[in-house]
Amino acid sequence: MAIKLSPAPSQTNAVALIRSNWISFFPDAPFDFFFLEDFYSSQYAGDLQVIHVFDVFCGLAVLIACLGLFGLSIFTTRQRIKELGIRKVLGAGFNDLSGLLLREFLRPVALACAVAAPFLIFALQNWLDHFAFHTDLNAVEFALPILMVMGIATLTVGFQTAKAASGNPIESLRHE
Repeated sequence: MAIKLSPAPSQTNAVALIRSNWISFFPDAPFDFFFLEDFYSSQYAGDLQVIHVFDVFCGLAVLIACLGLFGLSIFTTRQRIKELGIRKVLGAGFNDLSGLLLREFLRPVALACAVAAPFLIFALQNWLDHFAFHTDLNAVEFALPILMVMGIATLTVGFQTAKAASGNPIESLRHE
């Protein structure tokens, strides 16, 4: 059966028009309908709930990791304050000192990203294989989050390293 709906009536008017045509052609058959958009939405509702819960817990994990990284940067810079003061007295600049401290924190973060990437690729590939139509994974989907993680780590540690690198070396050497 083909019903022409031109000039695009509203959804309720279209359903009423189709129902009246259905009853005229098939008076004994019940008119049972659904919108395909709602059907597809209900199929992916579970996945959307999982994604929302995953987003919340990922945000909490990133916050806890940043707090830990910030605390570790405070601890490390206080432990190395005399070393930084001596390096500054001997001619090390702000960029040298901040680069030294940032490298110390960014190497483990980069290593963690490198170790996690194969597991992430495996998990995403298995998850995508359950769908009839899925996209292939490419490097952009992994490079962008890794750059974001490195940026978050740099911002988290950067304040403390800048504070330690720009401090007065006399004050750092005075405390014995």
